[in-house]
Parts: sequence; C-alpha cells; structure tokens
Amino acid sequence: MESKRNFYSVVREAPASSPIGAVAIADLRRSAVTESVVKDLPQGPTSVTQMKKVVPLGKNETTGAPIQSNIEQASAKNPELAVKRNLENALRLIDCASRWPPGVKDLVSFPEFFLTGYSEYTSGPLQWSREDYLRVAREIPGEETDRLGEKAKQYNLYIAGTVHTKEAEWPNHYFHTQFIIGPNGKVIHKHWKAHINPNATEWATTVHDVLDEFVKRYWWDAVWPVAVTDIGNLATLTGSEGHSPESWRAYAFKGAEIYDWMMSSGWTQGHSQFILQAMCSVNRCYGFLNQPARILNNVNHSESCYHNATLIADYSGRILQERREPSEGSLSEPLHIQDLLTRKQKMGLQIPSLRSTLYSHIYSEKYEKYPANQYSEYLPKDHTDAFRYAQSKARWS
Repeated sequence: MESKRNFYSVVREAPASSPIGAVAIADLRRSAVTESVVKDLPQGPTSVTQMKKVVPLGKNETTGAPIQSNIEQASAKNPELAVKRNLENALRLIDCASRWPPGVKDLVSFPEFFLTGYSEYTSGPLQWSREDYLRVAREIPGEETDRLGEKAKQYNLYIAGTVHTKEAEWPNHYFHTQFIIGPNGKVIHKHWKAHINPNATEWATTVHDVLDEFVKRYWWDAVWPVAVTDIGNLATLTGSEGHSPESWRAYAFKGAEIYDWMMSSGWTQGHSQFILQAMCSVNRCYGFLNQPARILNNVNHSESCYHNATLIADYSGRILQERREPSEGSLSEPLHIQDLLTRKQKMGLQIPSLRSTLYSHIYSEKYEKYPANQYSEYLPKDHTDAFRYAQSKARWS
C-alpha cells in the first residue's frame, strides 16, 4: 500500500502514520515537502511539520518540445493494431523532435489520447460501453510506457502524455490518466483527470467521482500532483480540466512552473489559446498547449476539421511559438526557469497571493452542482447512462 501512495508524487515520501500525506510546496530553493503531517480542519491546515528534499535546477533554461501528432482512432473491439501504430509514430516523432532543430530537448509532450483516440458517439449503438473502454485502456506502467521510457533514456529527457487507463486496484473503473516519464525511463508522475463536464463525450472515473476513497488511499497531495524535477516543476492538465481556472490555480499553489495542457480538439478557433495565455499570465507559469494534427479513421469528422494549434506560452502569456497547420511536427523553445524564479522572488509571488477568505463562501459545498463520490455508488454502463446518472444527481438543472 505504501508504494501505491508514493506513486502519485515524484519526490514525496510520506510516512504511513501521516493522516493525509505529503503536501507539495516548491520554493525558490527548489525544495518540496517530502514528509508532512497535516491536521485538516474545516478552516484548513492548522499545523505542518515538514522535512524538505532539495531538487536543484540542472540548468537555467529548459527546452520544451510539444509534439503535434496524427492520432489513429482505435477500434473498441480490437484496439491493439491502432495502439501499436500510434506508439510507433510517437517514438518516431520523439526522434524527430530530438534531432531537429539541433540542440538538447528536455521535455517532449503529446496531445490527448495520442495512443488510442477516443469515441465521440454519445448515444446510439456506436457509443463505447464500459467494456469497450476497459478493452482500449492501457496500464501505467505498461508496455507502452516502457517503450517510451527507452526513448527517454536514449535522449535524457522527460516525456508527457495522456491515455485511458485501468488499474487492478480499481476493478471495472477506467480513467483518463496523464503521465510523465523521467530520463531514467520510469513513470515519475501520474494524474487522473480530476473532473469532467457530463455534457462532454467522456465519462471516465475522475478523482471527484471517487474523492473520499482516493484521498484515503493516496492523500490530498495526489489530487493535484506536481512533478518536482531538475528541469522545473511540471503540472499536467487534460481536456475540460483546463477549462476551470481553479485547476491552474491549484497547481500554482503547489509550485508549478510549467503547465502542459493536452487536448484532442480545438473547440472553437482560439478558445484554448486564450485560456492558456490567461492562465500562464495570472499564475506566472510557462505553458504548453498540445493538440493533434489530424484524427485518422474518425467517422464523424474529416481529418483536418479540428482548428487545432500547438503552442508554447511564457509566464506573461505571450505566445513564444505556435504550429497551426494540420500536419505533424514539433516546437522547440527555451524556457527560462531561473529567470522566472528570480522574477517571482522580486515580486513576492513564490506562490500566488490570494485572500482566500473572500472566496471560501462562494466555493463552499452548496455551490457544487454535482456531488463528489458519484461513482462510489454506481458505475454507468455507457455515455447515455452516465449523462442520465449525472443529471439525476445534479443539485440544479
């Protein structure tokens, strides 16, 4: 059980006696809490005992290379062939990004569902069932992350991605999981999508859906985990998770320095770009927006109708590089992490300054439309059932 608890946070090793677990707080000395005992009362944490593990920056600049890849839509009945082709294509694109433009790359990342694609059917006989998603879902760590780990070791870089997963400890659940692989070839970061919009195409189990049991197993630190590394503090988001400004803010409070928002479609032209720029600016973080070039074998849309863009933004919200054409490729841009830390120190904004007492009433439980722990009681069989179940639990229409 201890190894499972520690798996969700790269450098935090909380003792078994901790009632909640480690709380990640990164400061200008590149340190993170590795052991803490937090007494969580309604007013918030009242006491913290901590021992810090220093994670120094390996260099002043981190070169980020978000990859814009084609994604072949997997078949729910026989997904392995498409998954294999998507994986081989991802490995090829890592080679390409590492070699061109010339220079060392420290972090590469992929769009949402880059290994499997996803089903857009929300009704009728072609929508994926729970059994279909469990057939498509991967295991982390597993064969795919092992192959990606070989590339991470080959090029001494970090690799970020997101995929549907399943876990033996959570039978019959499937998840939308973000992961980061370190230069040692091992998975160092794992984050379930924290929440979804029931009106969207997805209905995977989220942290919010099993919140009490999740916290019991992994502690509160795992709800919004930040990977504290020698290239910067990395935070991952996917899909609609990024449409809530609170998600970005939570990561900022955890010491995030680089956001990686992995998307599968552009919604409306520029919509995701505007969110990325605003969140990087107000939270003083660098950010990637990862989106696919084309979705192949998708019967709903032509390959290039997604209006996608892959972007890198700096901590003032400026676009440093972008790729808008619907073709495969990658960006490459140095991220001045040490400069960011120096500026935060001068501004007194190591973490965001927030008068939380002004907002606590608004964010109290009675304003939450969907109650937590819905999937602790019932697991829907398909999207139609999931939408019906969510609406039956909604506190207002």
